[in-house]
Amino acid sequence: ATQVARLAYHGQLAFYKDGLAANGIEVEPQPILIAADTSPPHDVVVYRLTIEALERGREEYRELLSLLKRCTDDKRWPGLAEDGIVDLDLPAWCYVDQDDAPLTVGGESMEF
Repeated sequence: ATQVARLAYHGQLAFYKDGLAANGIEVEPQPILIAADTSPPHDVVVYRLTIEALERGREEYRELLSLLKRCTDDKRWPGLAEDGIVDLDLPAWCYVDQDDAPLTVGGESMEF
């Protein structure tokens, strides 16, 4: 379920289903996903996307299409650096004096 949400399969499937319906092609109300494990023993599972997940996907893709239209109409494509320069700092661990940092193996401190 996490991978389906992360990759927005629910939105893609709703988009495809609506596109087919707009062209007079009716499909099953609930799309089927076939997942195969990439490592042995290569288990295969057939999933049926719930109506609720499909509706959520439809809401999401329609919001994205609305945003695309607004950006196209306004000729404005906001991004992460919309306000100009963004400060970039190093992670906190980069500021630890390596001579004072404990050596850990498997999450446990090692003493010498």
